[in-house]
Amino acid sequence: MERNQLQHPNTNADYYRSLGPSDRPPAPINRLQFIAVHKDGTAVVGGSNMTDRYWCGRVWFFNDTSTFHRNRAHATANTVCDAAFLASDIFLLAEDGGGLQTLSVNKDNESWNTCFVSTAYACHHHDSITSIAVFECKNNFLTCSKDLSLKVWEQETFIPVFSYETAHTKKITSIDVMPNVQSVFLSTSMDRTLTIWDTNKSTPAQDLYEHSCGLTASSWSPINEHEIAVGGLDGTVILIDTRQPKKKICQVDAFSRQVHKLKYHPKRESIVAGCCDDIQLKVMKSSDYLSNIYIDDRHTDFVRSIAWNDDDLLSCSWDDTILKHHITNF
Repeated sequence: MERNQLQHPNTNADYYRSLGPSDRPPAPINRLQFIAVHKDGTAVVGGSNMTDRYWCGRVWFFNDTSTFHRNRAHATANTVCDAAFLASDIFLLAEDGGGLQTLSVNKDNESWNTCFVSTAYACHHHDSITSIAVFECKNNFLTCSKDLSLKVWEQETFIPVFSYETAHTKKITSIDVMPNVQSVFLSTSMDRTLTIWDTNKSTPAQDLYEHSCGLTASSWSPINEHEIAVGGLDGTVILIDTRQPKKKICQVDAFSRQVHKLKYHPKRESIVAGCCDDIQLKVMKSSDYLSNIYIDDRHTDFVRSIAWNDDDLLSCSWDDTILKHHITNF
């Protein structure tokens, strides 16, 4: 073959690199990453495309949770990680690139169309944001990242007012806020520790519990301020009393794989839901031990997020489905 007939090995890459957004073929957004529900019933769902040359994300907003028809979406340049509501039509969106933005939902009453307006954007993390948590006052919120940092943000200025670099020695996996307190929150990490933080103290961090392996999920009970549930890399769920550091109330082998999310019921005491790196989710009731009151395995791929809407538990999965679980046997 003559030299001028040879194809350069990078021709394909050059072609894709020169494509504009309108020229690119549509990519399926079939990996649902998170679901968040406001107390007024509105919901937001985020998904990512992780199988195409261009990784990107989508966000869908719903006026209620009766149906989840994903007709209109807000596109993001990066895959999405998590979201949290500031109001019924305003929410925070975290991206894999470390970016964070506030999205406001604008509704056209004549056409019933919904559009998103980005009212604030910042990128103060150097790696993916792994979780968002909002204080009850809504004036401040938290983010944690794979860059090992924790940041406390002021919502009005969208600037971190506290930044804890190297807050843990390994990846920070989850955060949550103490109910009715505006300065105290928790974090878990693959370094095996559950840490309590108080921004009002000169030494803000106190290790509350250390597990035998990495901790991957957490939830602070909104009803009992002394009760925390954490999940481990080994599939265990542990209940911790904040008044008894280094001890645990109980521990159960809840899942066969690492715990991915834990979420307390917002109105019922000692009811916590969880999912893992598998198709199964559970709802457990805690007293002196954890007992299962609901188990579901209808998803066909990893369950990535769970959220409560009254007594309904909503779940989304990498199988591109959103399921509603009505829990009755509390």
